[in-house]
Amino acid sequence: THQDGYPGYDWLASTVFLIMAGNMDRSLKLLLNLSSLLTSAFIWPARIHASIHVPVEVAESGISPMYWCTAHYVEMLLRAEVPLVHSAFRMSGFTPSQRAEPSQKT
Repeated sequence: THQDGYPGYDWLASTVFLIMAGNMDRSLKLLLNLSSLLTSAFIWPARIHASIHVPVEVAESGISPMYWCTAHYVEMLLRAEVPLVHSAFRMSGFTPSQRAEPSQKT
């Protein structure tokens, strides 16, 4: 669930801690400053995962918030720039952002 925390290991926090020679205060200060930048979502997955701005449904689905956000914007662009293609996806019952599942060999 959303309250369980980041499902992986926070490599960025560990790396910053090592770069700062184990100084907890300097590491925390740098991470707090970094977290205020929107671009930190690209390099710090644990930060975006814990964001209050990620809808609970997305956090609980297991989909990466970066993947969800990117797919959302692709769909918005399609709707605005190529409405017939967007409509074709909708009529087929699929969304442009759906991943194709690899075929299973039996």
